[in-house]
Amino acid sequence: MELPKQYKKKWITALRSGIYDQEDGALYNCGNFCAIGVALHACDDISIENLDGIHQVSDLESNLTDAEYRAIPREIRKGDLQDYVIDLNDNERYSFNMIADYIEENVIAR
Repeated sequence: MELPKQYKKKWITALRSGIYDQEDGALYNCGNFCAIGVALHACDDISIENLDGIHQVSDLESNLTDAEYRAIPREIRKGDLQDYVIDLNDNERYSFNMIADYIEENVIAR
């Protein structure tokens, strides 16, 4: 699993910042974010309005321009990294700090 170097760094920093409250089951809901929602908000500048109530990254495609959607790294839009982080957040109930540790240790910066 890989991410652009600056994206990985920014995501980890955002997860550890303490400014995001954790949610499960949606990218954003009532002031709370899932770990993927944090990436989209902090790294891709996706607005809260576009994230609100969305359950899967693929559902964002209709809320964003084609260029905005394609700017999201493929690993965040679909695939093993997205699936694994969702599982850690929603099912395993990892804290954002624990998810940041996982990303730091297991995702290659390119």
